[in-house]
Amino acid sequence: MLIVTRGEAGAMIFSAQGIHSAESVEVTDLKDTVGAGDAFSAVSIFGRARGWTPDTILERASAFAAEICRIRGATIDDPGFYQDLRTQWAHVEV
Repeated sequence: MLIVTRGEAGAMIFSAQGIHSAESVEVTDLKDTVGAGDAFSAVSIFGRARGWTPDTILERASAFAAEICRIRGATIDDPGFYQDLRTQWAHVEV
């Protein structure tokens, strides 16, 4: 599996299952892009380990990277920030 991020052009996954692409997620209240790439990578790895489909990986990794762009710095101390996404991901079929 090869994952390519393309900034405003979205992201793509090339895998044995084919080529998958996703539009970028608009960030209207951009604060900082530091950590967005790491956030995308972390969710991609997590999704791969969980057996998510390529489309699900792209959707969730892009959404999480966009959320990171809405804060200053690469992380946030508020556990609720992360818990909300984890809860969403736990209740969605993959």
